[in-house]
This record gives sequence, structure tokens and C-alpha cells, in this order.
Amino acid sequence: MLSIWQEEVTKHHTIKALRRIISAFRAASVVNERSNKDISSAYHIDNDAVFNKVMVVALKYVPKELDYHLSQQDNRNPPSDNGKEKKKQQQQPQKNPAAISPSQHPAWRRLRLMVKSYLGSFLYMLRGLPETSMIQYMIKQSEATLPYLVCFPKLAREYIRTLLSYFGEPSSDDTIRL
Repeated sequence: MLSIWQEEVTKHHTIKALRRIISAFRAASVVNERSNKDISSAYHIDNDAVFNKVMVVALKYVPKELDYHLSQQDNRNPPSDNGKEKKKQQQQPQKNPAAISPSQHPAWRRLRLMVKSYLGSFLYMLRGLPETSMIQYMIKQSEATLPYLVCFPKLAREYIRTLLSYFGEPSSDDTIRL
């Protein structure tokens, strides 16, 4: 099921598959809490292999798909090989997509709750990780989500607090600080 979603997201860029991956990621982020509380979710993850696959797919493909759907440049229709169009594009200054907030995109209203759910689950996972290597990997992967964190001030504050707590720990490994 996860491989089908991955294919739909990477080849067809469907929002429905993106929503399912984010929902599975949300279920995976609270997998340890499920035994203590009755948390309702569309998916229930019991297997470690499935958990790892959900994490890899979500961390690798969700930011790319969000960039695809919320980028300011229209990357869905590449220009033709006409030489005149290439010259025109070279003369026009390129906008830096990182400088423009994703919340300015017309599709933002439709994707806002999905993005917020993904970022909230991401932060929840980041706060609860015990292994230094996983913390380092998650921090590295979070770089792609920074333009979306800016759109949610409370989540951005929580992200900064989490990073500062990791950087300020006296027992923290030096690899996290770098």
C-alpha cells in the first residue's frame, strides 16, 4: 500500500496519496503513545519495518511534493525548446522561491491543514527521539520544511525550542551541535 502511494506521489503528484502518506506519518509519530492512550487514527502501525518505511517515505517525499504543489514557479509546464523563449527567460530575473512564502500560493488554502499536520507530527517525532543518529537525520531533513514552518509561528517557535534544547544539552553529542 505504501509503495503504491509513493508511486502516485512521485509520478502523478496526487494530493490524495500525499494526504494518505501524511496520515500514516501522523500515526507513526504517535506509535509509542498508542499503548497508553486511545488515539484515533486511520492507520495503525505495529511492525518496525512498516514504521521505518513510513518514516523514509514521508521524510523524503512529502517536502518535495509540497514544493511541487506550492512553488511559485510553474514547474509543471516546462518551456518548449524554442530558442526565443530561452533567451526571454535568461533576460528575465529569476525569483527566489525561498524568499516567497508558500502561504501566498493559490493552493495554500487547500493544503494548509495537511502541511500543519505534517509539521506537527514531525516536531512530535523530533522531540521524542532517543537516538543521536536519528535526531541528526531528522534535523537534516527538517531543512526542507523551513519555508512551511515560517507560515505557522507557533510551530516555528516549538521547532526553535526543540533545536535549542538539543544544542544546549550538556550530554548532547557533538554531531547534533554541528
